[in-house]
Amino acid sequence: MWLLSSRGRPELCQKTLDACAVAKMASPGIVYVDTRVSDYPNLKLPNNWTKVLGNKDLAPSKQEFYEHYKDERFYGFLADDTLPQTEYFDTQIEEAAKDWFFVDCYDGGYANRGDHLSAGLPIPFSGAHGWGGKLVRAVGWWALPGIRQFTTGNAWTYLLHQLEIDSTLSWRKYLADVTVEHNNWRTGNRIKDETDNWEREGKNYRDADFMVYEKYRCSGEFNQIVKRVQNLREGQNKALVLVDIWDESGLSYKKDPTWWAEAVEITQNKIVPILEKARRAGWIIIHCHSGLNTLPEVVPIPGEFEVPYDAPIHLHCPKALLSEISTMYFVGFTLNICLLGNQCGIKQTSAFMPRIELILLQDCTKASAAEGRSEEENLISTLRNLKAFCKISTSDNILGS
Repeated sequence: MWLLSSRGRPELCQKTLDACAVAKMASPGIVYVDTRVSDYPNLKLPNNWTKVLGNKDLAPSKQEFYEHYKDERFYGFLADDTLPQTEYFDTQIEEAAKDWFFVDCYDGGYANRGDHLSAGLPIPFSGAHGWGGKLVRAVGWWALPGIRQFTTGNAWTYLLHQLEIDSTLSWRKYLADVTVEHNNWRTGNRIKDETDNWEREGKNYRDADFMVYEKYRCSGEFNQIVKRVQNLREGQNKALVLVDIWDESGLSYKKDPTWWAEAVEITQNKIVPILEKARRAGWIIIHCHSGLNTLPEVVPIPGEFEVPYDAPIHLHCPKALLSEISTMYFVGFTLNICLLGNQCGIKQTSAFMPRIELILLQDCTKASAAEGRSEEENLISTLRNLKAFCKISTSDNILGS
């Protein structure tokens, strides 16, 4: 599946689509039109293309596209000032991308690849861009969350550069014999237009986007993504599921200070260290919560998945990514209610994903008094019940004794 995101350039967009048709593009594509400038009423689409109207900038439109099509084998992108020249460019890029590669091609000379290669710097994108579906799902986003447009490519070029440095595997392919010209205004092939400016609604977003990118790049989260992508490609695939780890606003209804204090101690001394280690090791992280406030120590970060209250995990995470997971660990609260019986809990997850080995970390949860039974009684009965659906272990399994 290909995406062409466009804003305020109906004529250029039409030229790109016409060039796709002439190049005998066979793959399906979506034109995302930012209607805050124009909805392109006279746009003529090739038979395999669909127009989608929205009000988002480039990066959010790419992320929205990914959220709607999380299980695609391939993700391709064309800028609205590119002109495909090579017949069947799309299928050549898709076949090269396979599952785990990023692929680009010759763009007519706009991207300065040679200087970056000789200096050992991250190589900028050129021409049309293609990603293997497993690569995008392992990263967890197609466009870095929080940016509008600037640094969309920077985030990926840096990430791929780190993968090339840290791994013996190859992650990028360049098709020199496939040409998709990039008629950026800097090439002199067209005049600079309003869309080229770094302003939206009268505000310059370039600096803000760059700050988001730099903060993310320097936070260590990029290293976590690199490790996760490597693990998934090499078949070392684990997931951590955190269920309802609330702050005081979520637990105050229990009116039991002792219970709350013990839950906080479990979270701080067991769950947080496990989460930190899982992130460093590159695990898939899944947060299942009921909409109440989450403890700050376990707030999701970009690339991690969130499942809404009492919803099954398999409907809110890419199925193709879940199929890569071999082992899934569960922690959180409360044992006899959410972890046991919710749609995101162990019983339902076992039914929906029987292939995955499920493991409950017993010292990373607590039961609660309910239905006329004490906390201890519910703990014993729930653990007995869950043995039919998962293995029972402790945090030492991850943190070590």
